[in-house]
Amino acid sequence: MTSFHYTIAKDLSTVKKELVSIMASEIKKDYVKPQWDGDNLIIKIEKMGSSEIRFALYQEGNNVHIQEKKRNISFLHKPFVGDVERTVQHILGTKLGAVQKG
Repeated sequence: MTSFHYTIAKDLSTVKKELVSIMASEIKKDYVKPQWDGDNLIIKIEKMGSSEIRFALYQEGNNVHIQEKKRNISFLHKPFVGDVERTVQHILGTKLGAVQKG
């Protein structure tokens, strides 16, 4: 399993707005539900069990950091974790333009 930490040279409110737009166009599955809890992005998968990946977004200087904070994957979802990780990498790296750290 991959632990995510991305940075991008933008302000926090811009990154959040862009992520909302990108997720609306990129996530086509009705059982994948992105939502916000303050500055935390939560991606929930609710089909044959429930899984959740939580990301903290925080401003540090001129950069926004997007860092995975918690992961709770249902037993039935474990075979598909790679697909979820690739989708997150695509959204954060390719679509948003953030750079993966470490």
